[in-house]
Amino acid sequence: MSHDQINAELKAFNDNLAAFMSRRPTKEEVPPGASGCGAAPVFDQAALERHDYVAARDLLRSQAAASGELDERARALFIDNDRADKIVDVYGQTSLRGMEDSGLMSARLPEQPWSDDYWGLYLGVLGKRYADSNFPKSTDWKVNFDYIQRSPAAAVLAGGDQAAVNRLSPSEKYDILVGDPQFSLTKQMWEEGRRYYEGSGQVELWMGICHG
Repeated sequence: MSHDQINAELKAFNDNLAAFMSRRPTKEEVPPGASGCGAAPVFDQAALERHDYVAARDLLRSQAAASGELDERARALFIDNDRADKIVDVYGQTSLRGMEDSGLMSARLPEQPWSDDYWGLYLGVLGKRYADSNFPKSTDWKVNFDYIQRSPAAAVLAGGDQAAVNRLSPSEKYDILVGDPQFSLTKQMWEEGRRYYEGSGQVELWMGICHG
């Protein structure tokens, strides 16, 4: 970037921090043969689909390891809570080769786990009516919030339609279960996104409760 471009970016950062940080960066490619940030991709789309980069990465790492270029001290050490055997009852294998030799190429547990959602703030967190096909699932927090406001859980419950009640969100069902007519948990869920929406006009799509 030129000095003028850098100064223009710094001015934009200073003038409106929220807008600057929310802006999608421009992707630029540099001339063939150049290196560094913005350099032309090494693999074309066909090579990516063939996963050629996996073999190339392994070869490069092997070459670097053989030449002594890799400093293993720079890698983070395993600590106690990194160990896989800490989260299972029986840990019989310690290598991929051992798994293959034992015929463990696939398995099914007696109690099958399931994948979960990160419960995005823009969808209302646990207030998301994921089972409701009419729920907008918009990237705009307010569109989703307004839908809930037009069809509040209390009204759905009073309507007596069991199928409609089944389509309510987890937090709405919890509030009903504990007998909370104020739907306190559900309100708190939507407040999580409201403060960001009212502060900057949007709720970032990555925000959620992955940790929970």
